[in-house]
Amino acid sequence: MIHPDLAEAIKASRGWKILAAIVWLIGAASPQTGQTEAILAPVLNTAIINQFFRALAHDVRAALIWDGANFHRAHDLKVPTNITLIPLPPYSPELNGIENLWHYLRSHCWSSRAYAHYDELFDAEYDH
Repeated sequence: MIHPDLAEAIKASRGWKILAAIVWLIGAASPQTGQTEAILAPVLNTAIINQFFRALAHDVRAALIWDGANFHRAHDLKVPTNITLIPLPPYSPELNGIENLWHYLRSHCWSSRAYAHYDELFDAEYDH
């Protein structure tokens, strides 16, 4: 699915074809249970992060490893009481375990492929 703003940009480009679109993914995974939660979005901002927090189970405690992105430090971020944010030092993605999952998904499921809709990205993960 192409975000409406991107569709307008394509129309305005007068014949230019966009070969790729950026899709943002925010997620969490439990190393103990393997349970995951994720949101795919055409943009990543504080509103999407807050939506992600609302999607997480409210009956469990969660610790999320957090980098220094602007939307991770925004004043209007609404962190539920059952979530603890663990800040990473600057420029240290290797300390965030979920980066290994993102690398795997990009290289085994999502690279060099075309998807018509966000749901197909999620489905591609289950095919491997």
